[in-house]
Formats: sequence, structure tokens, C-alpha cells
Amino acid sequence: MKKNKLILLILIFFLAVVGATQILYTGLIIKDVKILNMSMEVAGKAGVNLDNETLAFGTILPGGSLERHVRIRNYYSYPLSVTIQAEGDLMREWLKYPENIRIKPYNETTIGFSVSPPLTAPLGNFSGRVKLILKRSFW
Repeated sequence: MKKNKLILLILIFFLAVVGATQILYTGLIIKDVKILNMSMEVAGKAGVNLDNETLAFGTILPGGSLERHVRIRNYYSYPLSVTIQAEGDLMREWLKYPENIRIKPYNETTIGFSVSPPLTAPLGNFSGRVKLILKRSFW
């Protein structure tokens, strides 16, 4: 009987520690998450894109290259690190972006995203998403 109570107590303690860690991590570490939709058309023609709400690369020729920029401002009194996660069919090694981004307090940075479909890229529409995770940086 005492053994069962001890196991239950250990289990409750473990769950409390995991829960507290999750709350602290999301509340103190992760400051914001932004999701940007991406789109691109690979076609045998030139195109123009004026959208500034998404990472819409517009129309691009196979073998061409386009770049879009995202500006992030840090309004906190401590540095932020930015983690980028990309997903979707634009991720066929065509999308390039920097890693290890750090923003000093009260500063801003511009992140460049470039897409370069190879000459052998199939024609068509491609889409995906970019998730920008802004975390408190302790170093």
C-alpha cells in the first residue's frame, strides 16, 4: 500500500514539474509566433508581385531567383533569437534563409528569404508556410 502511494506521489510530482516547465517555457521564453504563407509560380514568363502581407514570390522563371524580406523589431529590453521553420512544397531546397538570428533590445533586423528553382523545375504553383518563433535570448 505504501509502495503504491509512493509511486503515485512520484508520478504527481513528475507531472507537476513537466507542467511547470511547459508554462515557464511558453510564458518566459517564447514571446511570439508569426506564421507567413508562401506562394510562387514557376512559369515560362515574367511576373510582378506587389503583396506585402505574405511571402508571395510571384512568378519566376526556372533557373531564376527572387528575394523577399521580413522586418522584425524587438520592443523588449532583452535580446530575442528568431527560429525559422519552413514547410510545404516550396521547401524542395529552393528556399534559403539565414539561421541563428539574434535581435538586440530595441533594435530591428531584416531577414531575407530567397527562392531559386533550378532550370529543371516543373512548371506550376507552389506553396508553403514559414513560422517565425521569437524567443527570449539569455546570452
